[in-house]
Amino acid sequence: MLTFNNFKVKPISGAMGAEISDIDLSGEIDSETWIEIQDAWHHYLVLIFRDQNLTDEDQFKFSQRFGKIIPHPYVKGLPDIPEIFKIIREPGESFSWDGFYHSDLMFLKKPPMGATLYAKECPPFGADTA
Repeated sequence: MLTFNNFKVKPISGAMGAEISDIDLSGEIDSETWIEIQDAWHHYLVLIFRDQNLTDEDQFKFSQRFGKIIPHPYVKGLPDIPEIFKIIREPGESFSWDGFYHSDLMFLKKPPMGATLYAKECPPFGADTA
């Protein structure tokens, strides 16, 4: 059984996923804590870190710890951090990123192992990103 000393872990379903709490991703993450984050990711496959206050740089720095970040080939990223792009849906817009099943960048010859998503505002239901 996995034990975690540097944060709390709450599984969210039988198949996969866990909420991670009592950790601030905006600061420096020491090696011991990082190893535990990786262990949790390998075990639960999807990690949710609620109530974080991250800058674009914070998200980039955190994401880099998992490995090389691949810029999206068809979506323009931020000017200073092209590996990050914003998904914004304004009221009244009909386009939806969640209208069809997809797995980010799976069409690449060597697809990434995962993706990070920093959601600032989420609807209470729908938008079934996992």
